[in-house]
Amino acid sequence: MEHRLAVITSWAFFGAFAFCFVVDGFSYGNLAPGLFGFFLFIVAFVAHVIINWVYRKDFTAGQAALGFVVFVVAALSFVGSLIFDPHFGSVNLTLGLAGFGAIFVSFIFYMFARFGMRGSFTLFDRIRDL
Repeated sequence: MEHRLAVITSWAFFGAFAFCFVVDGFSYGNLAPGLFGFFLFIVAFVAHVIINWVYRKDFTAGQAALGFVVFVVAALSFVGSLIFDPHFGSVNLTLGLAGFGAIFVSFIFYMFARFGMRGSFTLFDRIRDL
């Protein structure tokens, strides 16, 4: 229960502020608040990885599924806005690409934190051999 409470508390705190800053960045075309929001999302993810390490736990199947669903919805929303919104400016494009960059950086951080440098590269070599 303590592990779950720590994870929910950290995501509630950092995630709420991150969401507000990202929405502000996209809504008003403000680059700085949007980038700060994505930075806060990275902070929340790093906090989650640290909490998992402290409690010797890993991401649950539900957490992984939620992350995948959020990623798919974000990707479809971004592409849909890019295609259909005539007022989708360069700031919004920059913010969207920065968000996907943040996801990539978070994935690499998780791989290195969970499996180490050597273990991460070994996993990628196994994927290539398939």
